[in-house]
Amino acid sequence: MSFSAAHQPLQVPSLYEKQYESTVYDTDRKTFAGMVSCVDEAIANITETLENRGMLTNSVIVFTTDNGGALRYGGNNWPLRGDKKSNWEGGVRAVGFVYSDLLPLDVRGTENNGLMHITDWFPTLVKLGGGDPLGEKPLYGVCQWDMIRGLSQSPRNDVLIALDTTDKTHVNGMNHFWNNGFDITTRAALKMGKWKLLTGNNRARSSWMKPPKFHHPAVEITEDNFDRQRMVRLYDLAVDPFETTDVSESKENRGIVKEMLGKLEEYANRAVPAQMETRPRMNKAAVVECIGPWVHL
Repeated sequence: MSFSAAHQPLQVPSLYEKQYESTVYDTDRKTFAGMVSCVDEAIANITETLENRGMLTNSVIVFTTDNGGALRYGGNNWPLRGDKKSNWEGGVRAVGFVYSDLLPLDVRGTENNGLMHITDWFPTLVKLGGGDPLGEKPLYGVCQWDMIRGLSQSPRNDVLIALDTTDKTHVNGMNHFWNNGFDITTRAALKMGKWKLLTGNNRARSSWMKPPKFHHPAVEITEDNFDRQRMVRLYDLAVDPFETTDVSESKENRGIVKEMLGKLEEYANRAVPAQMETRPRMNKAAVVECIGPWVHL
């Protein structure tokens, strides 16, 4: 199921919003909370139907999101940094859960921080259903069912978050990592183990946003003296999950940076051209009441 909530536009029947009138004072957050309650009710309807038909014990329910919250539309990612459409953790780190009687008892109710990409769901669910996800073309996604069941670690060593060859930044100065093959002015991001690397311009949507509390509005926190010319940033997510301290300039980390830039170069060499680079985008002026497919696949 692909729910249109919770998502902009912020709209929900008053029945769902009224229950938050005495606890949530921010208008957008109140509507957002009502939308989440509406989604919760819809999921309950699905699970109850599965149970009534005797199908729940042999089902796997995955609840997840494709990105972080949109700060302009009631979402909040605190204490993570960043917004939807950014490469910061607040924009790309998704939470979710898996419910199933097929899960071993010792992993139910536990937390799993294994490295996983959204494309992993396809081979995981296909294989779980008895199919073969490996067709004629190689997949970026990998089966994660054994990790989810607690039988193994994640088969992933790294996750490519973003690689947009059409988004490059003009810079004036030089950098330690200019001559490593990968164009560091390209907006890209990669996770490898505990490390996260960002290249290009990541200034937009890079703040931390404390959620509104009682009658107090949300508080935006920005990085002092953000250097727009810095094209490489490295964060140790094991000790700095909120991405406060760039450690790319540390001599002991330069080997990690070069290795991760090498991986980005490999991905760039294998990547197909970005769609926005080869095909025209939608003509919004021609849209009247609905949006339909406009890209010929």
